[in-house]
Amino acid sequence: MLHAPISMSSDKTYHLVHFFKREPGEMESLHERLANAIDAARTALNAIYALPSEALNIDDTALELLETLADNKDLLNEQFYQSARIVLKQLSSLQIDQQYEDTLRNARHYLDLSMNGSLRVADLIAAENKIKAFRGSLKSGTKSK
Repeated sequence: MLHAPISMSSDKTYHLVHFFKREPGEMESLHERLANAIDAARTALNAIYALPSEALNIDDTALELLETLADNKDLLNEQFYQSARIVLKQLSSLQIDQQYEDTLRNARHYLDLSMNGSLRVADLIAAENKIKAFRGSLKSGTKSK
């Protein structure tokens, strides 16, 4: 802590300015969070397709939908969550050769990361909308549910 000087010269005054790098808050980094979720979904899909096809016992419809949604960067909807859950559950029950265990682990990890990132963005957007609605109701004098 710096103490103020007892006397200060009137002919020379110096100002000390501190600049602090402020990290963006969660709401400010929504774009980056969603982009990370999309990237994780693509990484998971690449890992899934790197697994031997004869060992893959995954619902083709869910996997194709997951790929389409990731390609369209459309991860903020119930279709994505449902297809990701289905594929994740099926990946967890796969029995695979030891040489592909790391690939399978990566597929599960990145799909889980993608789903969690997408859900977090959706939660933040929903919370922001609730706050806006609440503030609007305060201004108008009515309560919002």
